[in-house]
Amino acid sequence: MKFKNPLDHVLTTAEVAEKLQVTKRQVARLCKANKLIYREAPGLLLILKESVEEYVSDRRKSEYI
Repeated sequence: MKFKNPLDHVLTTAEVAEKLQVTKRQVARLCKANKLIYREAPGLLLILKESVEEYVSDRRKSEYI
């Protein structure tokens, strides 16, 4: 998949919360715990889409162990 815009590489806290089926506060905690790669912007967190995909993959693996 090709990204044309740098913002295509990131998700907002709300988008990640919806994808992971958790609250926005829990997403912020995952970021602070270095489970997700993020950058702070005024009023929000920008989370690297790739790190979310890796987190989901790791979470699925741990569920089957």
